[in-house]
Amino acid sequence: MRDIDLHHIMPYVNEQMLIGHHLGLKGKIKTLLAEKHPKALELKQLVTDLLNEGREKKTGLRQHLCINSSLPVQTEMICIFMIPKSLTASLKRSNFQGRRSSRTAPFLIMYGKVMKTRKDYIALFAVTAGARIREVAQQFKQEGDYLKMHAVQALALELAEGLAERAHQVIRDKWGFPDPVDFTMDGKRFQAKYQGQRYSFGYPACPNLEDQEKLFKLLQPEKIGIHLTEGFMMEPEASVSAIVVSHPDARYFNVH
Repeated sequence: MRDIDLHHIMPYVNEQMLIGHHLGLKGKIKTLLAEKHPKALELKQLVTDLLNEGREKKTGLRQHLCINSSLPVQTEMICIFMIPKSLTASLKRSNFQGRRSSRTAPFLIMYGKVMKTRKDYIALFAVTAGARIREVAQQFKQEGDYLKMHAVQALALELAEGLAERAHQVIRDKWGFPDPVDFTMDGKRFQAKYQGQRYSFGYPACPNLEDQEKLFKLLQPEKIGIHLTEGFMMEPEASVSAIVVSHPDARYFNVH
């Protein structure tokens, strides 16, 4: 999917992270906006202006999604086997860090008491907010607009996270356990209080960043402009890749 409307993703963007963390406004952003705090309104308007410019393709803010939500998996000890939908490609295997115990092996605990023959489903996806963000940010810098330079990069990062949140919601819908109608973004969804979990390589539950290469071979997100660096980082920076697990006992935790 290409050129997803940016305004459709904004409800999934964490404004506390965007305006509070990235743009440096202290306090609870939702409350400040409700109270019509001048600085909060100013930054909110800046974000809206950047979105409108992105819609007109002036800022390089464009969202793309690459997704496969029909991968059968079979677990064994601390390994997860990912089999492409066609079942004709060779088996891809990713080894996850951690001791061989149900408390530290991420994919053991995801499935509870694992049997070697047990099968379930995972989804893989990659999203990006567009490849021209760095170029546009540099242009704002040359114009002396440092706030806009910082804001467009921050917005791109949070739009990618927002699209990942939306993609995960669509996957839950497809798998037959949609979110309740009263499921709020700033409540249960941002706290991941839904069935299943989303995991990304390089983070505490799946710290082996090199496994991005295996994920890329399955998804081929290069077709939407995402590439891996020699250090297995994604380029553009405003990109998210993830494995989504459907099991209701899935949890997120650190691997030591």
